[in-house]
Amino acid sequence: MTCYIRHLDEVFEDLGMEKNKENRRKLDLMIREKIKMKDADCSEVWARIKKITNNRSEMINLTNLLRGK
Repeated sequence: MTCYIRHLDEVFEDLGMEKNKENRRKLDLMIREKIKMKDADCSEVWARIKKITNNRSEMINLTNLLRGK
């Protein structure tokens, strides 16, 4: 499983997703697609996600992207 998903409880809540194995994998794939890092190592994705989670407006933008807005 991915190294960063455990830090994204807020995203699961905002998307109304149960935090289970299947949804963790699904969210990982969705995030990688939206931030254009499909083939990146987990640590590279986490570095980008960490920057996003530290900026409230970027976090809102990511959540909206994941919702399809």
